[in-house]
Amino acid sequence: MSDWPRHKIVYELKKRGHGVLIAIDFHNGLPQGTASKAISVPVAEGEKAIADILKVSPQKIWPSRYGNDGKRLRPQPAANYRRFNPKGKSQKGAQK
Repeated sequence: MSDWPRHKIVYELKKRGHGVLIAIDFHNGLPQGTASKAISVPVAEGEKAIADILKVSPQKIWPSRYGNDGKRLRPQPAANYRRFNPKGKSQKGAQK
């Protein structure tokens, strides 16, 4: 089972009236950008906030971040920290 893609998470949040990720941070007392970052890389507080809104466990959204016992992996696998740029886009200064 693979992690939900970013567009699915954002779609499900919008469907429930939470289209602005920064509002999730504010509502949960999290630093700005926590929920947005949690979609791409492991951030426990952001994962929980998003999962609570979607009424599912964080493990269902990000199975790669959790073990079979439902506990969060510590340390996280290095692959969970890789961010992939959409096709045709590169980071500023990055070589193609």
